[in-house]
Amino acid sequence: MKILQLRMKIFIFTLYLIAGQVSCSDVFGYSGGSITLLPDLNWDVNHVRYMCKMEQSGCVNIIKDQTKSHAVTSGRFMIYSNTADKFTVLIRELSPQDSAVYRFGVGNEKHKDIKLTVQSDSCCGGITRIKAYLGETATFKCSYPDELKTNSKRLTNLKNQNTVNTIIYTGKEAEKEQKDRFSIFDDRRSKVFSVNISDVREDDGGVYLCGVWRKETSVGYYSYFREIQLQVTGETATFKCSYPDEFKTNYKYLINLNDQTIIKDIISARKASQKEQKGRFSIFDDRSSKVFSVNISDVREDDGGVYLCGVWRKDTSVGYYSYFREVQLQVTGETH
Repeated sequence: MKILQLRMKIFIFTLYLIAGQVSCSDVFGYSGGSITLLPDLNWDVNHVRYMCKMEQSGCVNIIKDQTKSHAVTSGRFMIYSNTADKFTVLIRELSPQDSAVYRFGVGNEKHKDIKLTVQSDSCCGGITRIKAYLGETATFKCSYPDELKTNSKRLTNLKNQNTVNTIIYTGKEAEKEQKDRFSIFDDRRSKVFSVNISDVREDDGGVYLCGVWRKETSVGYYSYFREIQLQVTGETATFKCSYPDEFKTNYKYLINLNDQTIIKDIISARKASQKEQKGRFSIFDDRSSKVFSVNISDVREDDGGVYLCGVWRKDTSVGYYSYFREVQLQVTGETH
C-alpha cells in the first residue's frame, strides 16, 4: 500500500510538469532585432508588475515595479501600458542568450509564461545609423527573411526610450502605403522593406524598428528585424528686409552675390503671391508690415555670402532691380 501511494504522488507531479509546459506560448525573434510581446494581461498600477526569466534557480527578476508609472525600462527591456491599457513588453538587441521562458505578471495571481526563441538570419538584425538633413528626404531599407514575405510590414518609432508608436503599416495584400510624410514599400521579390520620410523635421530623429505582426499561438507579438537610428541635423537661417511703402505690390527678389563676381537670382515672390518656396529657400512678403522675410533651411557652408533683398521696377523704358537691404551671412560650425 505504501508503494502504491508513492507511485500516485509521482504520477500527479508528472502531470503538473506537463501542464506547465503546455501553457507556455512560443514566439520567435531575430538576433540583433527586437520583439514586442502582448501577454494578454491588463496593466494595473495598483498592483506590482513584473518580468522575470526562468532559470534553474527560479524566476530571476528583470523588472519589478510598484509605482504608478505606465512605462518601466531596465537596459534592453521595457514593460509598459499600450493604448488599450494592456501589459506590453519590448526587448531590444536580441541575442541567442535571450532564448528562454519568461514570466510576466500583475499582482500575485495573474501571470503568463512565454517561451522566446531567438533565431539567426543573415538578412536581419543589427543597428543601422543614418543621418538626415532638415527639409530633405530620409530613406532607409530593411531586409527580412523569406518566411515573413506575406506578413503585414510596419514601422514603429521608439521615442525617448519609453514611448512606442506605430507610424505606418501595410495590409497583407498591399505593398505600398503612405501616411502624411511617411511612405513604405514592401518589395516582396527582393524581400526588402523601404521607408521614405519627406520634409525631415527635428523631431523625426530617434529609433525606428522595421517589423511584422505575428500570431502563431495564443500570444500576438511584433517581431522586428532591423533597428534604424536616425540623426537629424541642419540649421535654419532667418533674416528680414523692410522696404518702403512704394514697393508694396512689386515683385520681391532675393539675389546672391557669390564671391563678389557672380549674381544669382535665388527666389522671387510674384505680385499675386506673398509666399514662395524653392528648394531650401523660402520667402514671405508681409505687405501689411512692409517686411520681406527669408528662411534658408539646412544651412550649408556654401550658403555663406552676400544676399540682396530687392524689387523689379520698370517706371520708364528701362527695367532694373532696386535693392533695399544687403545681408552678409556667415556660416560656421559643422556642415555637410
